[in-house]
Amino acid sequence: MFPCLDQSNASLVGITGLKYDASVTTYNTSLYVSYLDEPNIRDGINAVGMYGTLEISTLTKDKPYITYRYDSFTDFPTDGLYQAGNYSSTNLFTPTTDTYIYVDPKVIDSSGSTYYVTIDWVA
Repeated sequence: MFPCLDQSNASLVGITGLKYDASVTTYNTSLYVSYLDEPNIRDGINAVGMYGTLEISTLTKDKPYITYRYDSFTDFPTDGLYQAGNYSSTNLFTPTTDTYIYVDPKVIDSSGSTYYVTIDWVA
């Protein structure tokens, strides 16, 4: 929801109230969106659909991982059990380097919120 990022210098948004399981390793997952001039929906301007590209780093080459997408803070698990949460999609991957780029095919609505978490894949 607008305004969420400073157009000239935005790199991280901190969110409290979401619990992480300390026994589960999570990996740096940065989101870049395709639309940098997010409309101010509070002024009656329509929301837009944005595409997200994730850069996931601090990985180990040839080791499997999974990224979970949650389309609302109410869907993000409050107990840290990501695989049991109300996720909307997943991406299972095995990187060939320590960084992996993923272009999410699902649109992100600029009037909502989307969260990602990447963990080790355990079959």
